[in-house]
Amino acid sequence: MSRPASVLLQTGLLSLLAVLVAVAICFGVVLGLPLPTPPATSIGEMAAVLRDPDSGPPRGFRVAMRKGVPDGPPSALVARGLAAALRVPEDAIRVVWQRGAPAASAGSSTGQALLMIAGQEVVIDARTDGFDLRSGAGTRLRADTRLPAFQAALRQADGRWLVVVPPDSALDAWRLRVFLAFLSSAALVAPLAWWLARKLTGPLRQLAGAANDMQLDGSPALPTSAGPREVREIAAAMAAMHARVAAQATERTRMLVAVAHDLRTPLTGLRIRVESAPPAARQRMVADIDRMSGMIRQVLDYARGVHAQGACERIDVGALVAASVEDAVARGGQVGWTPPAAPVWVDADPDALRRVFDNLVDNALRYGESASVSLQVRAHSALVCIRDTGPGIPVEDVPRLRQPFERGEPSRSRHTGGLGLGLAIAHDVVARHRGALRLRNGAEGGLEVEVELPVA
Repeated sequence: MSRPASVLLQTGLLSLLAVLVAVAICFGVVLGLPLPTPPATSIGEMAAVLRDPDSGPPRGFRVAMRKGVPDGPPSALVARGLAAALRVPEDAIRVVWQRGAPAASAGSSTGQALLMIAGQEVVIDARTDGFDLRSGAGTRLRADTRLPAFQAALRQADGRWLVVVPPDSALDAWRLRVFLAFLSSAALVAPLAWWLARKLTGPLRQLAGAANDMQLDGSPALPTSAGPREVREIAAAMAAMHARVAAQATERTRMLVAVAHDLRTPLTGLRIRVESAPPAARQRMVADIDRMSGMIRQVLDYARGVHAQGACERIDVGALVAASVEDAVARGGQVGWTPPAAPVWVDADPDALRRVFDNLVDNALRYGESASVSLQVRAHSALVCIRDTGPGIPVEDVPRLRQPFERGEPSRSRHTGGLGLGLAIAHDVVARHRGALRLRNGAEGGLEVEVELPVA
């Protein structure tokens, strides 16, 4: 199943897409507008380009050598004028209009203009008292008369045609400037859209981070006063839910602690009365009472681990682990210890962490004949690894063993473990220190327990 895109990415892409669509619509409107009239040219300008193409045509003119003449409505009148200007035979010149036969030329300062009447080219010569209309083979155009854009071709000695194309307004400089302006607008708006998307999704990221770090015994830093109204409402609802769940958990744990604490009094009375029992029965009764006392002590330790938060201080976690290893060795356990090259400092509750390492080392010795402990520093975290030589655990049981009253050995025998609270206590304490506790089977057998803590 594919991972869904983040809100930041979706919002940013949506904003960018909206900008691009708006730019595309505007540019489409500009492209759809009627093209302006092509720039007018004259027989003299065209003749100058055809006469000397190597000197460089004027701006916008294009010169090419082709095998055939250009397509378009021909103009015999302009071809005759161009042939006369170049002093070449008329059949060596071909002229076609750039965008179809023009209705009329724009006129010029020479007082001469060109009209198309019933498909025939007519020259108008202005006079002081009127004008003359002339057409036919004897009609001539002046070299400087401004005419609608036309293409001209001059036949070369090898049979090819030298074709000159005047400037085309379809890609005039103004259109290029508009296109560049649209691209610049998109480039300027895109970072703004991305910044706005990050600003909108920032409270969501903060809310997700606070929810991920939420603990029953702490007040979550939820963004109840920042961000959009919907995010503030979600944060307020989560804060209220956290308060209700924390209150219920505290009440149930308090009840459990009260029951466990009250059981100590009758157990103490039973222990006194057992002394008067026959020796054979007294030994078994004392063992049962000690087991019940141990169970009550574990329940109380779990309750203290969940709700008691000691003062944090900067400690050398290597020294703390070494003390747990030394105590286990003093009790007869076979524990190897690989210390780090230098002190590793963390901000933690030393008593709570000491209980974690004592419990994990005891578990390793309980389910294996020996254990090895090491401490390494990786990136910005301290990694304590405890390995045993036991049988390991099934992979599917790993999540279950972190829960209270869950054990890897299900018999509930007093010879094979306690109530199943040790890992639950360790997991909660490590989580309160913004760390992680991981279980996995070793490559050569046994169980590996990793405790990762952020270094100071």
